[in-house]
Amino acid sequence: MFRYIHIIWFLGILVSPIHAFAAPTDSKASSGKAAPATREAKDNESEQAERSEIRRFVDDLISREQARDIDSLIQLYAEKIRVDGKLESRNQLKKDFEVYFKRWPQAKWSRQWGYPDVKKISDGSVEVMYKARFEVSNPESSKTKKGITKIYLTLQKHDGKYLIKATRDEIVSILTSDKDKGTDNVSLSSNGDTSARVVRAGDTLQATGLLAEYIFSGNLKDTSGNKNHLINPANLSYGMDRLGNANQALVFNGSNGTAQSTRPIGIVGNSPRTVSVWIKAEAGGVQCNSYVLGYGSYIPNGAVNGLLFQTWGGRDQFQMWGSYLDTTTKAPLSFWSRNSWHHICYVYSGSVSQSKFFIDGNAVESSKSMFGRGDVWNTVNTVLTIGKSPYFNPGFDAFEGMSIDDLRIYNRDLSDAEVQQLFMPLYHLFMYN
Repeated sequence: MFRYIHIIWFLGILVSPIHAFAAPTDSKASSGKAAPATREAKDNESEQAERSEIRRFVDDLISREQARDIDSLIQLYAEKIRVDGKLESRNQLKKDFEVYFKRWPQAKWSRQWGYPDVKKISDGSVEVMYKARFEVSNPESSKTKKGITKIYLTLQKHDGKYLIKATRDEIVSILTSDKDKGTDNVSLSSNGDTSARVVRAGDTLQATGLLAEYIFSGNLKDTSGNKNHLINPANLSYGMDRLGNANQALVFNGSNGTAQSTRPIGIVGNSPRTVSVWIKAEAGGVQCNSYVLGYGSYIPNGAVNGLLFQTWGGRDQFQMWGSYLDTTTKAPLSFWSRNSWHHICYVYSGSVSQSKFFIDGNAVESSKSMFGRGDVWNTVNTVLTIGKSPYFNPGFDAFEGMSIDDLRIYNRDLSDAEVQQLFMPLYHLFMYN
């Protein structure tokens, strides 16, 4: 209470008659003519007006999201928006909102008191950061998620009004309530590097069947809970991830850049499986077969799996090699470009003919090579090897400058919707589950 009295007293000073604190004026000022405003004063007024306009914009954004008014909300975004480092169209973002609002039809948002932090950047746009409390719920499923998040926006004026051209979120803390699972409380570090694990704090969608997870947050630890850490690293370093965070992705530094899991990965026989990984390939890297990862034993009839990034005739493609029971993306490769991060996912449901490749959440066309060896794998359970072939040495190394991040391996076939969720930005990944 004492604090609020002081606030009221302070506000009283601000609105009190100005002559009570004014310095003596000269005769010209007292003659009724206003003294000309200084350039500094004008600049301060202009800056304050801009900050007030940005605050109103942020409050309007929060109000529209809370109202679940998609058509109104999407008008605050530019035609192309960078969401958590990934460029999206406004139409794609609208679809994301439709999924999000259907999953969480009710929401409460409140912005931290005061002005958002504002920083001007060289191209005329402004970077804005504000902290907000949120609570989303679904009465039908009796689920509630609430917490605190930092929201970063890049705003640029078009026809006299601000539009969002980039957005990024960092979940600070989460409280998840579920009538069947009770309540989980999760606190995250401010740089968001543990955000991928939030999904498992009260939801099992992405955790079920997760054999290994490597987020490469400056280390080679398995964060799935199975503690099958990568060991024996060689010619590896850590670089910038897709969100611009330093030392949060793994970089192959040339020949024999590799590491192996401590124990066998747990993929056996013809069991379903999913491999999910983010990949960035530098423009100069050219190699027929670059092993991203592999496991199994090199004997015929699908006893081995190897995810390869290939360059043939100047065209890029991905292949899941199965010892002559293979799946290869068709050229030209859709949704793919060099020097950019892309989400690659391969899903095997029990037959090569029905297996699927996904790039950035989209199923892409692929060809199957069976060579008369049937349609099913018989994988031998071995350790996971990244960066090179586990059975051809030397050969098929990941080329210099290739980066990977957020590698996950499942012992089940994820649905198309689950693959889409893995691709989605980290904030939406949490919210949609």
